[in-house]
Amino acid sequence: MERQVRVFIWLLLIFISCKKEEENPVAEISKFQFEAQKNARVLQKNIDFKIEGNSIEATVPAGTNLTNLIATFSTTGKQVRVNNIIQESGITINDFSKPLNYVVEAADGSKRTYQVFVNPDSEGAKDIVSFKFEEKNNPAQLLEDVVSQIEDNKIVAIIPYTSGHKNLIATFTTTGKTVKVADMVQESGVTVNDFSQPLKYVVEAEDGTQKEYLVEIHSFTGLPIIYINTENRAGITSKDDYIKAQMKLEGDHSNGSGTFNSAIEIRGRGNTTWLMPKKPFKIKLAEKAALLGMPADKEWSLLANFSDKSLMRNAVAFELSRRFGLPYTPRSRFVEVFINGEYLGNYLLTEHLKVAKDRVNIQELKPTDNAEDVITGGYFLEVDARLDEDYWFHTQNNIPITIKSPDDISPQQLSYIKNYVQAAESAIYSIGSSEAKSTYEQYIDTESFVNWYLVNELLKNNDAAFHSSVYLYKDRGGKLTLGPVWDFDIALGNINYNGNESPQGWWLQNSPWIGQLFQDPAFRTKVKERWREVKQKDINSLFTYINSTAVQLKYSQKENFEKWNILDTYAWPNIVVMGSYENEVQYLKDWLSTRINWMDTEMNTWQ
Repeated sequence: MERQVRVFIWLLLIFISCKKEEENPVAEISKFQFEAQKNARVLQKNIDFKIEGNSIEATVPAGTNLTNLIATFSTTGKQVRVNNIIQESGITINDFSKPLNYVVEAADGSKRTYQVFVNPDSEGAKDIVSFKFEEKNNPAQLLEDVVSQIEDNKIVAIIPYTSGHKNLIATFTTTGKTVKVADMVQESGVTVNDFSQPLKYVVEAEDGTQKEYLVEIHSFTGLPIIYINTENRAGITSKDDYIKAQMKLEGDHSNGSGTFNSAIEIRGRGNTTWLMPKKPFKIKLAEKAALLGMPADKEWSLLANFSDKSLMRNAVAFELSRRFGLPYTPRSRFVEVFINGEYLGNYLLTEHLKVAKDRVNIQELKPTDNAEDVITGGYFLEVDARLDEDYWFHTQNNIPITIKSPDDISPQQLSYIKNYVQAAESAIYSIGSSEAKSTYEQYIDTESFVNWYLVNELLKNNDAAFHSSVYLYKDRGGKLTLGPVWDFDIALGNINYNGNESPQGWWLQNSPWIGQLFQDPAFRTKVKERWREVKQKDINSLFTYINSTAVQLKYSQKENFEKWNILDTYAWPNIVVMGSYENEVQYLKDWLSTRINWMDTEMNTWQ
């Protein structure tokens, strides 16, 4: 019996001892790591730390940003704190640029402190950490210091006025051993360089490895700048008559020099926009040239976007058109414009609509092309109630059609295209008729009508209701095609009439031709199917394009609205006065978001 009691006491002591161990686990960190997946913007591979005693240490690649890193760790403690903040493995962000104390607390309240060290690899260090142009080193060019932005391997500086970039001195700091430009060693704050075009800076580390940076310097707002000086400083007062001028385009690195010079002719352009204080222009180069990476041509347009205080409605519409895959959409670039030394503001340099290989790419007709096999095309047309062209006609439903190309049209060609357009219209208006002699699909490219419709309906483009700026073309042997899209400065809710300020309600379904096409269930089905195809990927992501464009125009819009102080005032036909550029962009996005949701809901009810 005594022996059994001793055994019982012995087992009881073991049980109590085990229970104490369970209640008082050792406060340790057994594993510490930076996972690449958790730190994707900073790390390309996992970083494993070495734990020795109370020290946790690792080496990271030179140049690694240590200020926002997430640690993944394993611990036997109840909780872990840094600066009294509870740490969650794989979640909590910390600044590891200085040693950190990780305090592990056990269940019994006992604590253990680990010091975490993150050391950059100095042997392979080859980063440019800062890059700027100091006024004291560049007094002839600068009024203040200009600090560059460093992103990955690109360094960009914006000098907030027009000045030469040929002889500038850069001040920089680097983790590398040497910095060179074209094999010339660079000395911070001393070496002079020509920054009129991008320069390649090569940083070499102690271990001989190298890293390249591309340095770009932009003037004024960061956008390319167009300088136009007219002959005898004459004013541009006519939409019809060109005057001679000289043009210089700075910031065009597509030609390898950064600068383009040309003799030009210039005149006004536009209809209502020509009556506004900030004028749009048409320019004609002496020779074809590829401006800002766009295909070479002589003829270009400068859109003023005066009423559009976001400055981007036309650009957004062109981007949407490309996403819908219309055969041709005008290319464009934002620029700053000076005429005769006066700053006129932010403009959209745009391809002029015309028949050409890289524009409306259809067969060009000569006046002698009247034989049956060639007279069928190509024709470039515009629905335009103003009838500004030399050749025009009205359809039986009173649609005003002007001939944009050919310029010199023969009577036979005019008769052919007039009869063809009328046959297409008659077929459209025969939908549902038992007496129809032909179907509209024999005459029109239905896919282009569907895509063109969706772009203009989504943006609620007022003029697209077959009033003006509605373009069509017919290639040789082809059908009547709708496009390209054009003229969106009073679209996307930037209007105070016809109900088009509202993001709700159909607009073009009540217009000539389009409204009639919707009488055909097959056409309606094609519209719905195309909407579903494009919406999820290409329409919803349009907001990313809008945001990036707003960033691109950050400095330009400030200069533009200092010149044209209208952010707090009404400009025809604004529906609201938002008071700031940021609010204008937000209004555009809110309107578009509501419009997308409304159209999607409505189309989901279509049978």
